[in-house]
Amino acid sequence: MVILPAENEERIVRYLLDEMGEEERLQLEDRLFHEPEFFELVHSVEDELILKFVRGDLESQPAARFSEVYMNEPAKRARVESARAWRQAAGEVAAASRFSPAARLWFRLSVYATAAVILFAVLVLLQLQRKQPVHQFVPTSETASFVTFVLEPGLTRSEGGGGVEIKVPPGTDLVRLELALPYPSKVPTYHVVVGTPERPAVWDGAASPNNAMAVVNMPAKVLLAGDYALELQANGKEVATYCFRVAK
Repeated sequence: MVILPAENEERIVRYLLDEMGEEERLQLEDRLFHEPEFFELVHSVEDELILKFVRGDLESQPAARFSEVYMNEPAKRARVESARAWRQAAGEVAAASRFSPAARLWFRLSVYATAAVILFAVLVLLQLQRKQPVHQFVPTSETASFVTFVLEPGLTRSEGGGGVEIKVPPGTDLVRLELALPYPSKVPTYHVVVGTPERPAVWDGAASPNNAMAVVNMPAKVLLAGDYALELQANGKEVATYCFRVAK
């Protein structure tokens, strides 16, 4: 877990709960646009905030605000329900410790199986929402709106008619692309160049590794309708190419 100064964590929490003034919000969103590491940090703070809500550790006012922001948005609510299911499963296993060893074993298996089913349902819901696509934050006038897409390497325009189609809803501020890596890599950071047949370098920026993915966050305003190719680079050399089509 990343240890943050209390002031910085409090600032991120205010952003997540839509409690920032416009100038401060714009400053933070500028970092979200240009710093993949900061984007991941915000997600880490968000995970901890969800756990505090599920455990009942939030005070009444923050808890009420959390419910207002998170429980009325499907993708966010699914994350909360997933955390709640696993916490309940852990509590039930602990409560079963008074039973015989054999009974405890069967109880654990049944609880974990139930929790796994719940988690699977949540993941399916999130995947379906991703294909629609998913807004990662509440898209209001006070917060940035995000959509996330997963891209696979190797598809050419001729093979896929432009590759995966990305539908960017009006009002979207940031497009998060999760790029499946063609092979395992320990590269600390990547660079991406996004272009069209007419404009070879529409946008370029950093991408951060995340398990078997490289994650890049792009301003939605640079992606006009049309066909794009994204080149993923490491140490100045091409790693993979991803093709997609933007529809608005």
